[in-house]
Amino acid sequence: MVRRGIRDNAWIGLPGVTLAIVASVGGCAALPETQQAGSTPRVGAVRHEEEPVERRFPEFGEVVATVWVAEELGVRRSSVPGPTDIRLVGSASLLKPTVRRILRDFVWRETSMDVALPDGGIAKELRTEGEWVTSPDFDQSVTRGSYTGRFYLNAKDGVMLFDAVNPTPPAES
Repeated sequence: MVRRGIRDNAWIGLPGVTLAIVASVGGCAALPETQQAGSTPRVGAVRHEEEPVERRFPEFGEVVATVWVAEELGVRRSSVPGPTDIRLVGSASLLKPTVRRILRDFVWRETSMDVALPDGGIAKELRTEGEWVTSPDFDQSVTRGSYTGRFYLNAKDGVMLFDAVNPTPPAES
């Protein structure tokens, strides 16, 4: 008669645990240096198309001019598949009636421009000087709680600066 005890079960599981630890440690060492955690996010080219901005941020109304860039956040590795987060940073020049409407419809407060701009040419093209206001209620209205985003308005110049992660267009009604 063979007696099985807790010690027998613990020993049987040990080789599997050891194998998992070796595989985990060994897998990390094999990654190229450019894919290690903390690597620089990839930033796309500076773009000027209005349609993608108008589609994602319909509260802006018709966009007269825009400059923006998409930044891929995180580290892409084939060993860890999954979605990639995209940060959209830029500015949009709005029509005067749109600026008046959003100033009227939301409570705004003065703020300093505290957006960390991605590397690349976007910093040269964005107008960040001037007086800026922000509104948490406007942020919520634009994002609908489905993604993160901050919006800064320079009402005098009619410029809206946006900084959003994974901005999705609203669902069609």
